[in-house]
Amino acid sequence: MTNIKRDYQISIYLDTRRAKKNGKFPVKLRVFTAHPRKQKLYPTKFEFTEDEFDLIWNVEKPRGEKKNIKILLKGLETKTYTLADSLDEFTFEDFEILISPNKVQVKRTVNEYYKSAIDSYRHNKLTTAISYEYSLKSLLQFLGAESLHFKTVSVQWLKDYQSFMLQSGKSRTTVGMYLRNLKAIFNSAISDGVIKSEIYPFGKGKYQIPTSKKVKTALSAKQLGILLQGQPKTKEQEKAKAFWFFSYACNGMNVKDIADIKYKDFIDDDTFFYYRNKIKDTDVEHKPIIIYLNSFTKEVIREYGNKRINKDTYLFPIVAHEYNQEQIDRSVNNFNRFISQHMKKYAQSLELDVKINSKIARHSFATNLIRKGGGMEFAQESLGHSNIKTTKAYFSGFADDDKRDMANKMMDFE
Repeated sequence: MTNIKRDYQISIYLDTRRAKKNGKFPVKLRVFTAHPRKQKLYPTKFEFTEDEFDLIWNVEKPRGEKKNIKILLKGLETKTYTLADSLDEFTFEDFEILISPNKVQVKRTVNEYYKSAIDSYRHNKLTTAISYEYSLKSLLQFLGAESLHFKTVSVQWLKDYQSFMLQSGKSRTTVGMYLRNLKAIFNSAISDGVIKSEIYPFGKGKYQIPTSKKVKTALSAKQLGILLQGQPKTKEQEKAKAFWFFSYACNGMNVKDIADIKYKDFIDDDTFFYYRNKIKDTDVEHKPIIIYLNSFTKEVIREYGNKRINKDTYLFPIVAHEYNQEQIDRSVNNFNRFISQHMKKYAQSLELDVKINSKIARHSFATNLIRKGGGMEFAQESLGHSNIKTTKAYFSGFADDDKRDMANKMMDFE
């Protein structure tokens, strides 16, 4: 653990300026800073005569009751140092909040900010809350302590953490996700005035969070055809296949958005629209994505959809109106897992050696749309991306057959 460099001193001090009625003097905590040169005294419950204090505090090994009192005074001094050390930058104002018996609970450490974020996200973004939990656990594991302070997190500390994670077998994607959470925590603390922007370790010329350049996995048209034409072995596989291809056919719509469809979202029997949940809480412009149903998606609705009661009825029985946000998130995550698990078993039954889960339906839609001539801009609009760079990251490239065909066409001048 990093040694703390203190710019303050705390000591036990007998204030002999004015004696009390019983002839004793109050014992106080003396806090001194050199820059700026300043001293303040804070009261304690102890009081002694000068001789008593000398025999308790200034004797190396006092005996009897005096020994017990010295232990209590030492404990008070140590406890006060611990409180002061929790501040990322010592100020008398912040220190006095900490030692006040009726102090307001103020977030000071990285842990406290993480816990606040986790509690907040648990009510509306369970997956994000879990991500923050893993991030904090990982940082504390590297630190080897139970509490992380902002001043500990330097550029070098972050580089060492990244090396530790990669050597432990974690991916750059995981490192990036955990440290983006930490970056958000720093931004919150700066916004609250708890730390100064000067100690911010992220950004140009400082620590750069690693990004993954890996292209998203997508299935080829041939693989998609095998999956579509194949016969599932169980009802679970059949249902997973239906919703996986529903996602694929509906512009790569993710499961959370599928769960959120209501009958009021239908423009007519063949068309509905939705707004992506992923960007609802961002500053990105919210544009509706129009979905045109085909015979396959209509059959999925007939087979697995809810009977319409009113316009607010959910299209599919994935979530329910009486659910709170935590229950909604849990149900969506469980259904996501259901699709991924049974699609994997289904692909194995067809002897398809492919990675497959609910997310790959979205990647496959983007890639095959572009390969079929839809174009990057068309794919961007269909996926609801605000930045075409995001769409390009979804594209798995052109198939070898397409490249070979294009090479042959390049010599055809007729």
